[in-house]
Amino acid sequence: MSALEEATSALSIDDRADSYEVEPGVSVKLEARGAGGSAEEGDAVQCNYKGRVKGKKNDFDQNDGGYPFEFTLGEGKVVRGWEVAVPTLRVGDKAVLTLAPEFGYGDAGDSTDIPPGATLVFHMELVGIKDRVKGSGASDRERLAALRAEREAAQEAAAAKKAAVAAKSGAKSALAEKLANKGKKNKGSGGKKEWVPKEKKSPVKKKGAKGKSPPPPAATA
Repeated sequence: MSALEEATSALSIDDRADSYEVEPGVSVKLEARGAGGSAEEGDAVQCNYKGRVKGKKNDFDQNDGGYPFEFTLGEGKVVRGWEVAVPTLRVGDKAVLTLAPEFGYGDAGDSTDIPPGATLVFHMELVGIKDRVKGSGASDRERLAALRAEREAAQEAAAAKKAAVAAKSGAKSALAEKLANKGKKNKGSGGKKEWVPKEKKSPVKKKGAKGKSPPPPAATA
């Protein structure tokens, strides 16, 4: 058997259990097995993932945009549990990582998304390995902060839009009410104005022709 055949045969052997504990506090459950290689410290790892707090349904983090998230093993830019568990995975693996608090965000937690002492659950797919290539450069906390900022901006935009719609609706309601009140007033008076007699003018002395007053009567003898 050639060296290449021996290496290929060794690579194809996968004696991992479906579920195993890497070390106390870090457990892995394999949902699908890949046939690729495993990463080592210094390798740039590419993966797809979703993370949630154990006992909760909503994800607090995930890679977006359809592109795998990339990080370098050993740089400490991801939670410690990833540094421990990922080297046990092969490219193509789909696994569930369960991390005790000391392998996640510990007793400090992270904002309201991750409470203190939270156990984390990550659904991860190991997509690829790029040897000795620098990772994305963004730390785990920086990515979470950016994700929260985007979410808060979207919530603020939605609230502003809702307020604008409510204001427009209120203006329309006020106008409709005003028109309705006006219609009721006209209906009560029969739609016609009440007749008011015109004020009589005082009589004036008429002038004669060409605007002159008539001459006085002639004196009699």
